[in-house]
Amino acid sequence: MPQKRSFFALFIDNSRLMSLVGVGGTVTTFISIVRSENPDFVQIAVVIAFILLFIVFFVIEIRKKDRKKSEIDQDDDIIYEPNLPVHELCETLLETVTSNNSIIKRSNIEEDARSILQDVRDGILRIYLFGHQSAGKSSLTNALLNSEISPISSSKMTTCLIRIRTGTKFSGIVKWENETKKIKPDIKSLKNRMAEWGQSSFEHQPIEVIIEVPDEILGIPKIELVDTPGTGSTWDIKYGKNILDETVNKKIRTAAVAILIYKHEHAEMQSHGSLLNELKVRNIKVIGVCNITPDLEYAYKRDNKDFLDTITKAEHQLRENAKAECRRVVLEEDESLIKLARQINGETVNEFRNYFIEILNDRESFVKLQAIRESLSLIEDLLVDANKLVRKFRPVFDTILTRKTEIKDAIASVRKIINKGFDDENIVTQATVVGGATLGLGGMAAVYLLGSAVTGGLLLPAGGLFLGGLAGSAIGSGMKHSKLTKFEEELATAWNHLRQVINKAKVNGNSMLSTEVIRKVNLHSSSLSKYQKTLESNMTDVENDIESNLRKIEGYESYQKSEVLIEQLTVLKSQFKKHLS
Repeated sequence: MPQKRSFFALFIDNSRLMSLVGVGGTVTTFISIVRSENPDFVQIAVVIAFILLFIVFFVIEIRKKDRKKSEIDQDDDIIYEPNLPVHELCETLLETVTSNNSIIKRSNIEEDARSILQDVRDGILRIYLFGHQSAGKSSLTNALLNSEISPISSSKMTTCLIRIRTGTKFSGIVKWENETKKIKPDIKSLKNRMAEWGQSSFEHQPIEVIIEVPDEILGIPKIELVDTPGTGSTWDIKYGKNILDETVNKKIRTAAVAILIYKHEHAEMQSHGSLLNELKVRNIKVIGVCNITPDLEYAYKRDNKDFLDTITKAEHQLRENAKAECRRVVLEEDESLIKLARQINGETVNEFRNYFIEILNDRESFVKLQAIRESLSLIEDLLVDANKLVRKFRPVFDTILTRKTEIKDAIASVRKIINKGFDDENIVTQATVVGGATLGLGGMAAVYLLGSAVTGGLLLPAGGLFLGGLAGSAIGSGMKHSKLTKFEEELATAWNHLRQVINKAKVNGNSMLSTEVIRKVNLHSSSLSKYQKTLESNMTDVENDIESNLRKIEGYESYQKSEVLIEQLTVLKSQFKKHLS
């Protein structure tokens, strides 16, 4: 309800008009004074009054403009306030995931959100190493960490993501889709397990292995190196696509830094072209490492020009496709290979390690980008799931919405009829007013016709009044009966419509209302005007019961929560993307 304005507030609201009145009054009065030969005191007083009126309301108008400008500035501060810090957005993402556990069915999603938040708080930087099978990813991982942690083999060895990260002590865990187990983090045990997993079908292979190693052993603090399976590791016949490659590539697209390792025989970048282009679009730092191996040495001796052309072409493609920094690195402590590295502008693994540590000086920026990209990837996954639920349960929700609207309209119709004023008290009052008016008119007519109450005596006026009263009572009684009949008919029609709507309010065979409430509504079908308070109570029960009973219908709550989740995630996605720009 709007607040009642005081009389003075009306003048304040129209301060500009009052200022003009002050100016106009001042000018008019001043002209009259000039024209007058002997201006009197009243004219001068009026001029002063108009001048004061102008000054007062002019000041008020200026203050109003200043206040309005201040409010706009405050609004601008709200609209254009600096982005929330990334770690706060990550906290919000975790809260959103945790509070929607009932509808989020994706495994490990809460753990992933918690990991993103923890890493951005701790400043853990994640580096992904990718490339063809046996390109030397595990060898480079161990070289960078100055420790043999990731298993190495001449044949295919890495069959899932191996995360080697900073920790307080040696520990290891293996994650499957719905299971997590602790393992011994030593190389021998890991090699044996990798060999076993390599013989398993894709759906029985683990998602990732996490090995935590103390900082003093890793040599590089607050880091996680992710050794990925080689390109083309697992072709899934059921889906007709390389599931493992898609999973790995999705992870790499969230990186802050990605290292592509390749040998000269895999120097063609066609198999990585799509991923490299995506990394370029996402502005992810890419380092291309050509692994100087004995095979490469043999190729160089056989035809050094062709060999160098092949490597140069690969590096050109990397720079073109991903803005990559290209290095030629020998990963083995072999004198002949180190000599070859010098001849082709290559470097030893220790020199590459120093370069690698140097680029990590901008750790804070990399960690921030990593958290943003991983959060956006997780949000995209959640949006896919939430939209699936919305599409699945939309028919249920639409049906419920239609039935709820029908019930709401039917209740409103009944209340409208009741609130018209056709209850017994109002009808009697109307009849009394009509009867009284008729009686008065009859008396006045009698007095008018006779000329006065004295002329002709009191008999005729009294008779006129009596007859007028009888006529008024008869008209009032007739009106009462007519309106009660009409009221009863309208109320019965509206109530029967409500009963029909409630009885058909079902979704997938389940009633939207409890049996008890439906029974109460169906209990009354005639002489409804006598039960108006009961009817109102029944309608209130319907309104309360429908909300509580709908929660029992499959899909209703899931749909509502999914809609809210989509809205929350869309806002979060927008806020994360602001940091990227």
